[in-house]
Amino acid sequence: MMRISFILALGLVVSIQLTNTPDVLAAEDIGGATKIIRTVTGRMSGAATRLNKGDRVFRNQRLKAGSASLGQFQFRDDTRLALNANSSVKLDKFVYTRSGANTQLLIKAARGAFRFATGNMPSKAYKVITPSSTIGVRGTWFDVFVGRRGQTIVTVLYGEVEACSNRGRCRTLSNQCESVRIEPNGQIVDATRPDATILADETPQRAIPFLISQSKLLRSMRIPNRAASRCSGLSEPETENNIDGASGDSDGGGDSDGGGGGGFGSDIRLKRDVRMVGKTPDGLPLYRFKYTWSDKEWIGVMAQDVLKVMPQAVNTDSEGYYRVNYQMLGLKMILYDRWLKSFNKQKTGTNLH
Repeated sequence: MMRISFILALGLVVSIQLTNTPDVLAAEDIGGATKIIRTVTGRMSGAATRLNKGDRVFRNQRLKAGSASLGQFQFRDDTRLALNANSSVKLDKFVYTRSGANTQLLIKAARGAFRFATGNMPSKAYKVITPSSTIGVRGTWFDVFVGRRGQTIVTVLYGEVEACSNRGRCRTLSNQCESVRIEPNGQIVDATRPDATILADETPQRAIPFLISQSKLLRSMRIPNRAASRCSGLSEPETENNIDGASGDSDGGGDSDGGGGGGFGSDIRLKRDVRMVGKTPDGLPLYRFKYTWSDKEWIGVMAQDVLKVMPQAVNTDSEGYYRVNYQMLGLKMILYDRWLKSFNKQKTGTNLH
């Protein structure tokens, strides 16, 4: 029996080695690739491996996006990371427990442009290190650029970050678009957005690419285009490319029944500013929220709640996020302003019917 078990185990190892290098076999799986454009590689102690959507990524792995390439990743705590072309990061440490005890995510950004959206760990667990700075995160979204001289540009999108130079000087960024440039010599330049004083000798296309255009990003990594335009200084926001209709946020002309097809994007991971406002007649929690990429406010349910009582009304989209068929629930997703007018007029409670 022991000999048979050994042979089976050996066969399994040989099978895995056909598609993975030995260093990957021994590594800790911490997440996966959610979108890959052109050439993105992962390297540990051995040769670099070309990554595809769905491939796993590992602790101590270095991720690199080539020319005209882009990589997006999601880790086990729901932290999301986007790498623009000619960017390189190392996934240095990752410790995640459901209890939140002793959790840590440490990423070393070597060069290029990145977008980070933190996940479910306590805020003090996150840290991004660059050649010239250490960035502490307090539950937030932010863009980072590491330039050829080792300078770091940080721009806050949501929440708050603390950016410190290697000389121990720190800045706290808490207003949307607020930005700093940290030089290798410790000099810090502040601005209300990443303007010419922040960019210095770098072009906007290189230093703040995700504020110039979000069209290649998954919707789960986008901020409202009006906000991106405000941060970048562009006079006209980028067109939405029908992102609202594709994601569950309708054209704003009225209510939406969320029926047919795949329903509407009701995954809590796609939403921000979430507040519970009551319950439906059937007892489902009812929320006021915005999608991450839009400033419109909605009243609706969360797929994670629906899964517990009517899983047949929930499906998964191509990006791995839950969608809810509101028709199966006998409900409609409704704009917050319209819901508020109806609520004040009828005084009938929080009813989506």
